[in-house]
Amino acid sequence: MIRAQVDAHRWQRVHPSTFVAHNGELGFRTRAWAAVLFCGPSAVVSHRAAGYLIGLLDRPPAVIDVSVPARRRPRGARGIRISRRRIALASSGSPPRVTVEDTVLDLVCRAANTDEVVSLITAACQRRLTTAARLREAAQRRGTLPWRSLVNDVLLEADSAHSALEWRYLRDVERRHGLPASKRQAPGRRGRSNLWRDVAYRKYRLIVELDGTAAHPPEDRHRDMARDNRVVVEGGKSLSYGWHAVAGHFCEAADQVASVLQHSGWTGTPTPCGPNCPVGGRSRLPRR
Repeated sequence: MIRAQVDAHRWQRVHPSTFVAHNGELGFRTRAWAAVLFCGPSAVVSHRAAGYLIGLLDRPPAVIDVSVPARRRPRGARGIRISRRRIALASSGSPPRVTVEDTVLDLVCRAANTDEVVSLITAACQRRLTTAARLREAAQRRGTLPWRSLVNDVLLEADSAHSALEWRYLRDVERRHGLPASKRQAPGRRGRSNLWRDVAYRKYRLIVELDGTAAHPPEDRHRDMARDNRVVVEGGKSLSYGWHAVAGHFCEAADQVASVLQHSGWTGTPTPCGPNCPVGGRSRLPRR
């Protein structure tokens, strides 16, 4: 009967002994279900495939990751990557997949660099998929976790930092150089529209915008310039930094921010982060 349905093109064979009872396009969720069924009992979607299903990743992966207990050795199939685990992971959802917290940590384990680690954690928290507290508990349950020290550091600010760039600014520009504490994602208005300022030193009327390409694509550049100009028109000051400045020249960025803050009334003194750091002393800007 199955062979007849497939031969008549009413059903489709996805994997050996795994079929879809229609002849339409196979969506990602359908392919994920087929991968789980093919891999057998206790199989769950994991890693990037689970990340896409829960809304952490925006693009579906070409390969479906499936995790199974270590005792099982299912045969492989095209389009499926199988991970065998010694510790059973809780699962949820349809198709069954590892929890949000374990999905984030699985992806952290495969991260290629520190910025990817930070982006995964901050995105999971800011998209309200989980919380820093839950991620911290899940991390503690893992005996081995690459980037553990970085993960612990990021989790201290994951609920308030909205991006890897914002987290780097907080750590490397602001705190490392003893600048006053800022308000991140501060609410504001432009006409009748609400907007959010990346970093706001409200007492000193200074706005710092962090222009990462994901949050500020090139086609929206005119809106960014109008936003920055509005700050100046209203009597404030605006500085903008991208990845190049925050990741590679954070001391110079801190020196500039400190100068503007001092010019605006901050009586503190920034702290050099090392022997070659240019930060320190009083503002070079004329005080109003």
